[in-house]
Amino acid sequence: PWDRSVNLLHTQGYRILGLLAYWAPWTQPYSEAGYRDFERYAEAVARRYRNQIQAWEVWNEPNSGYWKGTPEQY
Repeated sequence: PWDRSVNLLHTQGYRILGLLAYWAPWTQPYSEAGYRDFERYAEAVARRYRNQIQAWEVWNEPNSGYWKGTPEQY
């Protein structure tokens, strides 16, 4: 469904801001393994949509309660 949505918006001339945030249920949040999983996920998504999404925001507003880790972890 994401491919279809991104394609539709892109072909209609919208500029898309991609959001990379939140932990997937298949990883361990705030762990070294979790950071590696998030890194691989972010790279894969950015590569997949590289010609359609012009900008990415990483973890929207981490200081508003969504991010439970430390600033150093962020």
